[in-house]
Amino acid sequence: MYRFVTDALTNVLKEAQDKGKKIDKVFTCGPEVMMGAVGKVAENYNVKCFLSVEKYMKCGIGVCGQCAIDHTGVLACVKGPVMDYDYVKKLSEFGNYHRDAQGKKHHH
Repeated sequence: MYRFVTDALTNVLKEAQDKGKKIDKVFTCGPEVMMGAVGKVAENYNVKCFLSVEKYMKCGIGVCGQCAIDHTGVLACVKGPVMDYDYVKKLSEFGNYHRDAQGKKHHH
C-alpha cells in the first residue's frame, strides 16, 4: 500500500524505465501541493506532466480576472485549466495560496 500518490507514481515510472518502456505523459488533478509533487516526480523521470489548475472562476472567459494567478496575471480560465508543469512551476502562487470567492489569498 502506498502512502502518497507520488509513491505510486514513482513506482510506475521506475518499473517502466527498468523494463525499457517509456511513459509519455502524466495527468493530475487535486490539491495544488500534491499536483506540484506529482510534477516534480514526473520531471525527475523526464516525463511531461499536465495539471488541472482550478482557481475560483466567475466568468470563465477571461473578463472578470477572478482566476488571475500571482503577479503575472495569467488567467486560469484562458490559459487552462489544464497546464503544463513546466509552465506552472514558475508561478509563485501555485501550491502556496488559494483564493476565495472574493479573491482574497489564503496560505496552504
